[in-house]
Amino acid sequence: MPHTSDSELIQHTHNTARYFVEHRQIAWAALIGVIGWGVYGYFSMPQRKDPEIPVRVAVAARQWPGATAHEVEQLITRPIEETIAQNKTIHPAGPDDYGIRSISLPGASFVYVQLSEDTKDSREQFSDINLKLAGLGPRLPAGATGVQFQSDFGDTAALMMTIASPPVDDLEIEMRARSVEDAIRAARSVAVRSKLQPVSIIYTFPLSLSETTMTQATEGFRRSAEHDGVIEEGKLVAGRGFIGVDGATKYDDTYLARYLERYIKSNFHESEFDPDISARVIIRDIKETRTKLATAAGLKYSYAQLDDYTDLISRSLLGVANVARRAQGCPAAGGVSRIFAGAAGFLRSTGGGFGPRAACAKHYSAGGIDRSRGA
Repeated sequence: MPHTSDSELIQHTHNTARYFVEHRQIAWAALIGVIGWGVYGYFSMPQRKDPEIPVRVAVAARQWPGATAHEVEQLITRPIEETIAQNKTIHPAGPDDYGIRSISLPGASFVYVQLSEDTKDSREQFSDINLKLAGLGPRLPAGATGVQFQSDFGDTAALMMTIASPPVDDLEIEMRARSVEDAIRAARSVAVRSKLQPVSIIYTFPLSLSETTMTQATEGFRRSAEHDGVIEEGKLVAGRGFIGVDGATKYDDTYLARYLERYIKSNFHESEFDPDISARVIIRDIKETRTKLATAAGLKYSYAQLDDYTDLISRSLLGVANVARRAQGCPAAGGVSRIFAGAAGFLRSTGGGFGPRAACAKHYSAGGIDRSRGA
């Protein structure tokens, strides 16, 4: 075989790379055209916050209380399958796919239908199937409920509600400040005179909390503070929605606050400290009581009250016809769920879907008949 020189290869070899090297203007024009096409496609691409995703699956269900799975299969499931199969847009059956799939259970029948991918208007086809099923009633046995055809799986609606507590109003702060002032005056009026400066450490809490538990915790702090010499002649001051310790001390507010924090960390777990309890208030001059309480005022409603409100709303939403009730152990059935976080309770109500047994058919399939077939 004769040797081919480089000049002969260059002269007789033609390919795409050589063509664009020799015709650079065409290469640049093609590159600019592709970039322009991409930019046009990007900006002309349809964009929606909630894009419409066509759902081509529906389910027909009918209840027949007291019937066996075999009776349901022969007298209800098969007529429904034959009626649905009259539609010409049913998805062809395959090894991993189905057109019509049925589940016959004792007392209930579920027939799933799937339209082909090339169906342009699934709503129209589902309406046609629904009309055919509506005329099937006289052929089905007496005692069975009507056929429920659900094709709006893609129209699931979600509603989120937030319940938040407003801050404590001025009237409540004023009333609580008067009660605290009276309790501090009563404690200091019987106290032994001391050269140390009087001080009161006050906590406020909702009335739903146990006063016995609060008294035990505060008494433990009083004993510890007296033992360590932080407070002398300490006495409990308590009233409606507040509790604290009054005594005399030589330390400033910063030291008292740090000592209290160390005591809480070493004697209580974080889970034992109720979040509805307000921040501690250190009062030296009784005239400053209202101002100090206002700076530490929390929310008007406690976590327990917000939980009661969300529970009331959730039970009210369950009475709405369009809200699917959540099945036991089956979250896929929709319904109402609650999320409690911070000072707000969150409710989410989800409607749509067929119902508990349709979404959880696999949990009830024991003893039933499960079949799949094409159009």
